[in-house]
Amino acid sequence: MRKKTRFLAASITETIRYFIVIFLASALGFPAAGIAGNALFRYACLPQLLFAAGFFFLWLDQPRYTRFRSLLLAGKAALVIPGAFLALSLFVAARTGRGGFMIPRSALFAGFAVVLLDLFSTACLLVSGNVAETSETETDTSTKESQ
Repeated sequence: MRKKTRFLAASITETIRYFIVIFLASALGFPAAGIAGNALFRYACLPQLLFAAGFFFLWLDQPRYTRFRSLLLAGKAALVIPGAFLALSLFVAARTGRGGFMIPRSALFAGFAVVLLDLFSTACLLVSGNVAETSETETDTSTKESQ
C-alpha cells in the first residue's frame, strides 16, 4: 500500500489552519467576553479539526477511507467560498478604513493564509484521482496472481 504524502500535508495544514482561525478571531477582537467567550469560541471551532482527521485517515489507508473524500470535498467547498469573501472583505476594510475599527495587518495576513490553506487542501482532494478504480485493479491482479 502506497501512502499519499499530500494527504498528510493537508492534515498538517488543516491543523495549522485551526490555530490561524483562532488567532484571526482574537486579532479582530471577537472573543470580547473574556476568558469564557474565548473558550466558547475555541470550542465552536473544534469541528474544523475534523478535516485534519479526515485527511489523516486518507493518508493512513486511502482505499479504505476513499468514500469520505466526497464529504471532505463538500466541506472544503463550503469553507472556501465564505473564506474568499472574508479575505476580500478584510482587504477592502483594511484599505478603506471602513467598519469602524482598524484591522491589524497580522489579521489581514491570517485571513489570506486561511484561504490559501483551504485552497491547498481542496487541491489535494481534487488531484488525488479515482482511488476506487486503482484499488479494484490491484485486487484483481493480486487475485489472478494467486490463482
